[in-house]
Formats: sequence, structure tokens, C-alpha cells
Amino acid sequence: EPSKISFILAPAPHTVLPPFPNPSARLVANRMLRARKLAIYVVEKLGLALMTQPAPNYVSAVDACIRVYERNANVKDASAEDASAEDASEGVVDYIAVLERNGEVLGDAERAALDDVTQWRAQTGEYVGRPELYLHLSCRGRTAQPKTTLATIKTNVWKANTDVVVHYEWAEFVRNRISKAQSLASVAVQVNNV
Repeated sequence: EPSKISFILAPAPHTVLPPFPNPSARLVANRMLRARKLAIYVVEKLGLALMTQPAPNYVSAVDACIRVYERNANVKDASAEDASAEDASEGVVDYIAVLERNGEVLGDAERAALDDVTQWRAQTGEYVGRPELYLHLSCRGRTAQPKTTLATIKTNVWKANTDVVVHYEWAEFVRNRISKAQSLASVAVQVNNV
């Protein structure tokens, strides 16, 4: 069996992430290369800041949701505990508590990302990028988990003797959080205009 596998990285249909400068460029890598390394490659080639901080668009969307929820809590004259999302000892927002208190159901992936954002905000050392949290890689509609190898993708998913095509896009929870922030912002604007 060959030790190298040729593949193409391409944006998923309907994603806002751009294609590579040469979108049909054929890449070749060791068959044991893991999907996490593909995510890092995408981040580096597209110039995304995911190695130095969590996804900026996601962080902005989380902050926007928190602001709306806190503003609503203050308007409703909520208790001091509900109105304040900050941990008194650290001054760090407990994103999960605020979002859940406002009726949101968070999946494991978003919980991990919110923990990542919290650690980044309270960081005492250097941030260790985790692009696999924020990017979704897939082949023929099946998710490539961070520890999946190119060989596994080619053998179990691609099943063809041609170049493997791996698509990338923002993770679903990132897209959902951005949509949620936009919808909350439009509702807030409508309420303010009344």
C-alpha cells in the first residue's frame, strides 16, 4: 500500500470560508496524517487566527448573545445572581451558565468551545490553538473526526482510486451561534424601535 495519499481540500458548498488560492491544487501527505493536521493546514493557508485565539466570529457572536441576555436580565430587574454573569473571584464570564439560564441547550462541541473561550480570556500562558473545535472537515458528507487518518478516510469513506476530496467549513455550532446572535440583535433592534 502506498505511504502517501493525494487529496484536495475544498470549501464545503454554501460555506463562507474562502477557497485556497489554487482551489484545485492536489496535495500529497503521509497516509497516517490526521484530520486535526488538515484543519491546522486549512487555518494556516486561509490565514485564520485559530492558532492564536478561538474563532473570532464565534467569540463575537457569543459576546453579542451574552450582552442581549444580560440587558434583558437587567430590564426584568433580575436578581443580582442572574444579572451578573461574572465569577466574582476571576471576573470571567460563565458563558455556559448564562446561555443555559436563558433557555439554550448546548451540545458537547459548543461546551468545549465555550471552555476554550473562557480559558483564552483568562489565559495566563500561551494559547494552544484548537482549530478542530471550530472547523468541520468532511468527506462525502461524513464527518472526519480529528483523530481520523487520511488512510481511514480514503478506505472507509472515499472508496475510490482518485484523489480524496475533503471539504471544510465552520462547525455547525459556530454557524448556529452566529445566526442566533444575528436574530437576537434584530429582535433587540425591533424592541428598541417600539
